[in-house]
Amino acid sequence: MLDETNIFNAYMLIYENKKQIKYVEPDLDMEWGEAARYPEFKNLGKSEWKKIAKKGETAKWDTLVDVGNVDTDLNNLDKNKRKRAEEAITKGIVELPIVGRWPDGTMDLIGGNTRIATLLSRGYNPEVWIVDVPDI
Repeated sequence: MLDETNIFNAYMLIYENKKQIKYVEPDLDMEWGEAARYPEFKNLGKSEWKKIAKKGETAKWDTLVDVGNVDTDLNNLDKNKRKRAEEAITKGIVELPIVGRWPDGTMDLIGGNTRIATLLSRGYNPEVWIVDVPDI
């Protein structure tokens, strides 16, 4: 029978066995295709996107509220991307997913959905790269 102590011990075992993750800055050239889906960045062009995005900052996923454009159901996500995300976690080095923060405070996941979903499914509280979207 599971009581509170057993449940706590199970969670602690999972937590203690999780691999430490080192997050690395996003590859802004590779993420341009994702950023260009948003008119604010597409109209500025790739070089301006990179200048703005380099000024980003990290945040923990659980500190963000109502991030749009997120699908955490791994069954809906590309198998190849899921495999790459799993490999990155196994190696302990994950590229930061990118979240855009608009001037009105709304947020949207620009790139890294599969990384977010995979990390969450493994019990991690992922770090993300927050980019302030210009008011154009």
